[in-house]
Amino acid sequence: MESLANECLEAEVIALKYMYGASKTFQTLFDTYSTRYQHFKILSSVEIHETVSKRLCDYSGSKKLLTQLLDEEQQRELEREQELEEKCPSPGLPYEPKLHDEIKSLREIKGPMLNLSTLPSVFCPIADVFLGTTFYSECQPRCLQQNLWVTDEFKRVIQTGGESLDPFLRPAR
Repeated sequence: MESLANECLEAEVIALKYMYGASKTFQTLFDTYSTRYQHFKILSSVEIHETVSKRLCDYSGSKKLLTQLLDEEQQRELEREQELEEKCPSPGLPYEPKLHDEIKSLREIKGPMLNLSTLPSVFCPIADVFLGTTFYSECQPRCLQQNLWVTDEFKRVIQTGGESLDPFLRPAR
């Protein structure tokens, strides 16, 4: 486990030279455009690509500039764009909200003490929130506190036809 943890570690202090000092080369504007076009697999039409390439060849000449493929800021922007492009799940139909009488009785200070385990239609252990996902088996539900409860209303947000709820989980980072 220690070797795995060490592999995942990132340096807390990153030298500016390492962060922004990627190797730079002299390239023409056409070469820079071509390299980025191939690297990013830009999804523009072939006609647009050929037109841009021809214009760069015609107007930029042989003048060379000191360039690099990406700088740090461009990499972060590209990562954000790629995250947004990932397919989002289609919106589900929301369940009709229902406030159980047992939940209403919790607001009474002098009311009777409720045994939440005897009300499975209203309260469930917190691990049950992940039922219907592949994460449920991985989250070690028996290791979670048994005295942490959520309402059925919290657990039941969207209607599903039995399909997995995995697309609605946020990816771990």
